[in-house]
Amino acid sequence: MKHLKILAFAAMGCAALMAFASTALATTLDTTAGNIKTGTLIHAVAKEAVLEDTFGFIENTCESTTQGKTTNETGTTVTGDVESLTWSNCTFATSTLKGGKLHIKWTSGMNGTVTSSGAEVTTKIPGGVCVYGSGEGITLGTLDGVAKTTEEAKLTVNTVVKLLKTESGSCLSSARWTATYVVDNPKGLTVKN
Repeated sequence: MKHLKILAFAAMGCAALMAFASTALATTLDTTAGNIKTGTLIHAVAKEAVLEDTFGFIENTCESTTQGKTTNETGTTVTGDVESLTWSNCTFATSTLKGGKLHIKWTSGMNGTVTSSGAEVTTKIPGGVCVYGSGEGITLGTLDGVAKTTEEAKLTVNTVVKLLKTESGSCLSSARWTATYVVDNPKGLTVKN
């Protein structure tokens, strides 16, 4: 009987731990209006996005806009298909070949880590035409959520993207991408656990 009681307490302890672990891993996006639903459009603008070689010799500065729709409401990450990633007023011609996917995972408070997979961007720099991208996945940076509906969340990108191919000339093996994207739709965006 004593062993049966110990086994019952152990089983209850395991069940409680599993319930806690499964909820601790869930990420959701939220506004004061409620949870972000599957298919919600997210739009963000960067007044200055910089692609530069990792040695700092060539710098390509652009304005950039991105938008996409969420493909799930909750999970280990909230994922979205990037429908457009545009570049304008660039130092060197730049365009997006594939938008890929963004994955947002809660880290603390109202914030999360953002990763990218499958994105490809081509840029024509002095000496070559280069295609850089996120491949199977890279961490882009952080999404800093906000507390008020009138405020705009910020995606801070600071990452090294991989050279996927050289279309002509010569290209360096990687480039640093830095930018601050202001999320103007939806306003009041937060990342929750």
